[in-house]
Amino acid sequence: INMLNNWAKKKGALTIRGICQNIKVFEKYGAEQKGIVGGWDL
Repeated sequence: INMLNNWAKKKGALTIRGICQNIKVFEKYGAEQKGIVGGWDL
């Protein structure tokens, strides 16, 4: 069970990190296309 917990934590951390990176990329390129990012208040 511990191994599964550790795996889930790592998996969750990677997912969160991936989402954060996506948002950064989104903001970076979205700044050029305000229409898309206008609704994103992050």
